[in-house]
Amino acid sequence: MWFGGVEAIAPRLLSVRYPAEKSLGTCTRWLEALVHELDAHPEAVLAYPRMATISDAGEMLRRQPRPLDTTGVDDPWARAALTWNQGGFGYRVYGLYRAQALDRCGVFRDVYMPDRLLLMELVLQGHYREVPEVLWYRRRTGGASVTRQRAAFFPQRRVPFGFRVPWFYSHSAILLWSLAVRGRARPGVTRREGVAIVARYLRLGREHKRKRHAAR
Repeated sequence: MWFGGVEAIAPRLLSVRYPAEKSLGTCTRWLEALVHELDAHPEAVLAYPRMATISDAGEMLRRQPRPLDTTGVDDPWARAALTWNQGGFGYRVYGLYRAQALDRCGVFRDVYMPDRLLLMELVLQGHYREVPEVLWYRRRTGGASVTRQRAAFFPQRRVPFGFRVPWFYSHSAILLWSLAVRGRARPGVTRREGVAIVARYLRLGREHKRKRHAAR
């Protein structure tokens, strides 16, 4: 996998997705800053730092995700819409999570773009906090693709069904089960509200795909 593992940090009950393989980071400062951020903001479910991108040769690149901080946005769907609009899912996923909230989301599912699904579901439970300090550097060696993710996620086993259908359908099916059937985002999101959120997510996903195709 192209990211670090998930670890419990007792007694804080936090989980970590730390940079690995493609990235360089000052791990001690990274962890210290994010633990401090979550301790200071109990309403937050994820804290992550700013990052910088470097080329395969180690040169600094201008590419950076837009900043995202949901502080003051109380409505769960408004937080989700803001998260969608700001993008940068593949960067923000490297952060410090509250383990209970992360566990409700199933961490990484067997679907294309699981980071997008995770962060869109997780934000329904609480806030995201961005530490305004560059604490890791991502080495960019190529663009994202379905083929590349398949090879990284399932190098020695059969590709699951969720990876064979358009991502917005598989994501929406998972969200419907999680939010409307299991009610995992309650009490902030009721099961009925979960159905409405899934419908909005599906529309956003289909529109995103349409725009990508039109831009080719």
